[in-house]
Amino acid sequence: MLSAERLDELLKGPMPMFLFGQLMLPQVLQFVTDAPPGYDVAANMTQASLLGYKLSVFEGANLPVVLPSGELGESVDGLVIFSLTPEQRNWIYQFEAENSKLLTHVQVEICMDDGNLRSIDAATFVWKGPMAGIVETGSKSWKVDAFIESEWYQNIARKLQLSACEEKPEERSERETEPPWICVVLYNRNWPPQSQTWTKTTYSSYGEWKENRSCSRTFISSFFC
Repeated sequence: MLSAERLDELLKGPMPMFLFGQLMLPQVLQFVTDAPPGYDVAANMTQASLLGYKLSVFEGANLPVVLPSGELGESVDGLVIFSLTPEQRNWIYQFEAENSKLLTHVQVEICMDDGNLRSIDAATFVWKGPMAGIVETGSKSWKVDAFIESEWYQNIARKLQLSACEEKPEERSERETEPPWICVVLYNRNWPPQSQTWTKTTYSSYGEWKENRSCSRTFISSFFC
């Protein structure tokens, strides 16, 4: 938890961002923001509640979205991250701002180290699209268990672990000659996902995927083969 002094210091920087889905996991956030190996992305994160919103998911896909709530006292639990660089914010925007998500100014509530609650301004991505295929979870927080067990998350964890180690020249040469290993599922803009036609694009390297992943058709559904 943050002290009042530490929070005031962090609020002097860019507006914090509220995270409620995959990006709550430090390893995913490190991967998406292209953070260098060993960088502690969790150092500037703290628990928070998004006031006046409710949590929903795409039916059958477990992809979380938040929507404004008309019920008094409803909120969504997640994490707030401070001190993002412009480049990191841009990576998050490319990851989240697809289809009908809109970066929105919101109020979040943080529990301080003295036990008091404090409300601060933040930004988060709010669903503004059609409601077909979107169902309420009835919960304040996204269930991460299935995602942590997914192949995509496990591959991210392994990739980051490997990148933290120094590569020998011969190992680097061998890796660079490996066959294509990254796939991206591309949905069209009609929802729900169950009704989609999709294509699978295979890139020849991690770097090529990083250069092309801003494609507006990609909806938080990248995974490793």
